[in-house]
Amino acid sequence: MDDYESLSHTKWECKYHVVFIPKCRRKVLYAELRPYLGEVFRKLAIQKESRIEEGHVRVLFDGIPAPVVSAGAQSVIAVVPYSMGGVSETRVRLEYQGRQSDAIHLNMDYTDLGLFTADGFGDGQALAFNADGSFNAPSNPAAKGSLITLSGTGEGQTAPPGVDGQVVRDPAPVPVAPITAKIGGVDAEVVSVSETPGLWPGMLRVVVRIPDGAPSGGAVPVNLYINPTGDYSQDGVTVAIQ
Repeated sequence: MDDYESLSHTKWECKYHVVFIPKCRRKVLYAELRPYLGEVFRKLAIQKESRIEEGHVRVLFDGIPAPVVSAGAQSVIAVVPYSMGGVSETRVRLEYQGRQSDAIHLNMDYTDLGLFTADGFGDGQALAFNADGSFNAPSNPAAKGSLITLSGTGEGQTAPPGVDGQVVRDPAPVPVAPITAKIGGVDAEVVSVSETPGLWPGMLRVVVRIPDGAPSGGAVPVNLYINPTGDYSQDGVTVAIQ
């Protein structure tokens, strides 16, 4: 009965099943804007004193439910629970309407940096924003010396400690492990690094100043690094620089 609302003479439980069907703008919404749609929906839910539930899909790490960011016919995106910190391996199961899949064995580590990309597949143009808030792209390159905001994940535990399933609020937690960056093989100043307010824990926001010595071009390599472990984000991710 804890899920029911009540007044002096009534009790009720009100749920809405929202089906989001983009048509003509599907490419833009699913590539460039997808990471931010959840933030918008959750802010709307908070304004209406409501909450968003994940429905009938669960992802279980050694039986521990993970926060589900999105679920579709082809993929499910979930955030690894913080309780997995220090575990060297885990068994993951997908559950749908109470029925569980076979377990998948995964190796675990404290950090596993990755950058989000515009196409959502982890390669090519980074999901990045220029100093004016516009999307970074070959048709809209950033100037040398300006700030660019990168989006990533895999930074590990934060300070203060992250809470599974709790939307990040200001002041946003920061990763415990220090993070550095290179653009075009040149060291870049990391101006700020934190979780992203309004999104799930594990959504990293890194503001970097493009070094004057970085090469120009529409596909300049960018990497984030965690010190002192040497862990770094995947190769093949790029930004556009004037």
